[in-house]
Amino acid sequence: MNLVYPGDAVTSERHNALIEGIRQITISEAPLPPVPDGLAHQWQCRVAPGAADGQWNVFMSTGYVNDLEATVAYLTEGDPRGWTMPKDYPPSRIKGGIANRLWRETDQPPYLLLTSGVDFTPVADSARPDIYQNEAAWKKKLSVATIYLCALPLKLSGRQTPTSYRTWGGRIPSQNPYPYGLRHLARVYLLEGEKPGDASATVEQLEFWPFQCAPVEPIKLLPDYQPIGDPTVDLFGSLFNQQINEALANNAQAASTVEFWTA
Repeated sequence: MNLVYPGDAVTSERHNALIEGIRQITISEAPLPPVPDGLAHQWQCRVAPGAADGQWNVFMSTGYVNDLEATVAYLTEGDPRGWTMPKDYPPSRIKGGIANRLWRETDQPPYLLLTSGVDFTPVADSARPDIYQNEAAWKKKLSVATIYLCALPLKLSGRQTPTSYRTWGGRIPSQNPYPYGLRHLARVYLLEGEKPGDASATVEQLEFWPFQCAPVEPIKLLPDYQPIGDPTVDLFGSLFNQQINEALANNAQAASTVEFWTA
């Protein structure tokens, strides 16, 4: 081995020879074997540009609620996503002109359709995620759409869907989610510049595992009682009793919900 001592002039040839000597005595790993494709997490989303400018398609891996497969709603005829329902589509997944499609279908794979300005909500500057706080991103408009799970009987192109856990995309519905529950699965951020076509969408995944869920009723701390005695003397008590019962009723309506937990 070539040795180098203090004061020696190190030429490029000697330097390269030293590096080669070190390389020869350094233990190195062999090439790693190829890793087989694993199963994607449940609810895993990816986004791609849609057929028209401003449209975005969200694809999702299958997810389960209470061991039942969550679906995505499609119109059996005239769906805006251009789906042509096969003639042999299972009748058990069709009701009222709504088809409960499965995310694992390979024939015309299903997706959620998001439209800029309709399904997206502007993000305030103070709420911007860190990745959108750089010089280039600050010059563009940022908005967000939510991918969520719920069993609310929502409307699809004017048709009301039956009660069943489905995946949806867009703005959160304003209806009280009880007793159906609502869970955020992912967020889709849309960054748009002033020039046509200057837009990009990214997914922030929030959930990865199957769910179990059950309705939850609030605990009433006070009973529904009726005061007794002289009505004239007990006037204040009656009014107080009425206010308590009204407060409990409002509390029950507001606090009732659905509890989700991962299996």
